[in-house]
Amino acid sequence: MLINREVIEELYEDAGIGRRIRAEDYVKQKKVRLTKTYYEDSNNFDLHAIVQGNVEEEYKTYISVKKGEIQDASCECVDYQSTYGTCKHILAMVLEFINQKELESKIQEKQKGQKEKMVTMELHKEEYRNFKQLLNTFYPAQERTREIRTEKKQAKHTVQIKPKFILEKFQKKLKLEFKIGEKQFYKIKNLSQFYDAVMGHKEYHYGAKLDFVHEMDMFTKESVPLVEFILKYAELINYVNAHISASYYGPKPISAGTLVLTKDGLDEIFSILKGKQVAFQDEYGEEEVFFVDQNPQIEFKVEKINKNEYHIIPNIEIFQYHILEGKDNLYFLYEGTFYRCTKEFSEGVLKMLEVFRRNFTEEMIFQKEDLTSFFSFILPKVKTNINIEKLDQAEVQKYMPKELAVKLFLDFDENNFMTAEVRFCYGEKEFNPICQTIDEPRDMVKEDEVTNIFQRTGFLLDQKNARFILTKEENIYHFLSEEIAFYMQEFEVMVTDRFKQREIRMPKLESIGVRVENNLLDIQLGDMNFDKEELQEILQKYRLRKKYHRLKDGSFLNLEENDAIAFLDNMTSGLGIEDKQLQKGELYLPMYRSLYLDTILNSMKQVEIQKSDSYKQMTEKVKNRELEAGCVVPEELENVLRYYQKIGFQWLKTLDYYNLGGILADDMGLRKNHTNACCYCILFRRTYKGRKKALFSGMSKFTIFKLEKGSRKICKRHEMPCN
Repeated sequence: MLINREVIEELYEDAGIGRRIRAEDYVKQKKVRLTKTYYEDSNNFDLHAIVQGNVEEEYKTYISVKKGEIQDASCECVDYQSTYGTCKHILAMVLEFINQKELESKIQEKQKGQKEKMVTMELHKEEYRNFKQLLNTFYPAQERTREIRTEKKQAKHTVQIKPKFILEKFQKKLKLEFKIGEKQFYKIKNLSQFYDAVMGHKEYHYGAKLDFVHEMDMFTKESVPLVEFILKYAELINYVNAHISASYYGPKPISAGTLVLTKDGLDEIFSILKGKQVAFQDEYGEEEVFFVDQNPQIEFKVEKINKNEYHIIPNIEIFQYHILEGKDNLYFLYEGTFYRCTKEFSEGVLKMLEVFRRNFTEEMIFQKEDLTSFFSFILPKVKTNINIEKLDQAEVQKYMPKELAVKLFLDFDENNFMTAEVRFCYGEKEFNPICQTIDEPRDMVKEDEVTNIFQRTGFLLDQKNARFILTKEENIYHFLSEEIAFYMQEFEVMVTDRFKQREIRMPKLESIGVRVENNLLDIQLGDMNFDKEELQEILQKYRLRKKYHRLKDGSFLNLEENDAIAFLDNMTSGLGIEDKQLQKGELYLPMYRSLYLDTILNSMKQVEIQKSDSYKQMTEKVKNRELEAGCVVPEELENVLRYYQKIGFQWLKTLDYYNLGGILADDMGLRKNHTNACCYCILFRRTYKGRKKALFSGMSKFTIFKLEKGSRKICKRHEMPCN
């Protein structure tokens, strides 16, 4: 047979039974004229032909088959230009070629004479195939790409991607296909192969007029987002298909050339195509659809039919639209436009429209007595899309609810729970919606929204007392610190004196006094704006990083970023004072804590600090390293000590003068090689050459140690530790 049977079957399947019958008729009526034929074998050939149509129009057709695969096909007819599939003219050309019995005999004779030569050529190619694979493995990819580009010489940014949507109404699926090309477009039959070509920067042949290396700079600017979209979902297809079992009863692999859009995928592709026209196919045919990010112009007209009846009529054909659901949006397809709708529009207008379609009606009739319900429940949801101009305005005013106002009375009960009594007001009429009603048109939608606000805040319904109640401590604090501002903006809020006393307070320490007395630091804590008996519990919650503490009187302390609480916590954690000691308001610390205490005090901005003159003088001199005037080197050592030793001596004596502790480290050039003696002994030997008089006598508060490695020892003479 001139053509591989599998190729013919593929053409039959793509064309369909209708086109096949027409193609066979064209062959019988001798309307097909082959013009060029390039034939190697049944799997490799090119055909050109002219086919005469029904109205004496002639169409040039072409097909190319390589290695048993259809590489390219084209026809000038409208059918092919709209579908890029196998039309009746292409199929007629192939059938005409198959019927050429004389041509088949000539080809067989020619192949018989060349058979030996062809086999030899194939063996020669096979012989070197392995080496070529090895060469391609190590040949630089950039060089291969550069060579291919040089051969093709194709301009950059010329290749386009065109999407096509296919809506399957009954399965409620939205599918997506893609075409690729410059002037002539080819369907991307295998998205996985497209993914491999782009990710591997490979050359791929689509047809006679499209063959290029898949670099991103080959695609037009508008097509790049579509390429990235394809790559994302093609990668998912590859992953899923790779893990699907080959079992007959198992799930089937995902189609190679078509995407079934997920809800998230629909949101994503709409954002890419917004403002563009895109091919869209449904059960009625194919059209160009414009993607817009807005609500459709849908309006419901309300008119009076007779004395006791009214009807509602939409301004669109209720059976001519499609609603598609994305992850975050609803989409509305109608008369060549694809709309992305807002949430409010979807919840109101589209829901109302669906009721018409579910009931197979383009008109809804209701009675005059239902006008109140219409204005109370329906109108607020679709207010901007309802036309009531033709209604009697007197009747409208009679049945239309007045503007809803809300009054809110806040208080605390004996359990320190927050209570909220609500009043709905329509004009001068006021009522409690929990236990009362009024014989007036009401805005039930707005009332429901108000009720939902209370529920979201955490209020519970106290039916017995006809009020709302907030019981959880966290919810009460959140309401007082944040939510109350919103409530005061939306409603008329009134509070009791008891409510005002439950305010949120910042912990406050009026003042801190520091003075030096009897070689101790005397710290006086001023008044606090809370009971000191609760201080221990407050500090515990502060250390756990709690936002607040509720006092026994029901009010709250804000524990976030507060100088007073931070100071009290530093006194306990940094200075070793117990929480209970702070409650007395008077503390005593050793003098060596002076500088640490002064650092804490200087960081406080919201508390009045009172320092005695003696305390300020001492801390300033020590911080500025000022030597005390009376701390002079003994006259007999003036010519013995080096300069830095004199400074060290004066500094330690200054610290001793203010009753501060110090450390004398063995890093002062004081005979470090005396590993078995303490620095006290080393300094003694260095200074007095063995005499027993101690230079630092009376300075027992100083820690004197040596900075050397070794076991810990005790100097027996001076009973001081040595490392």
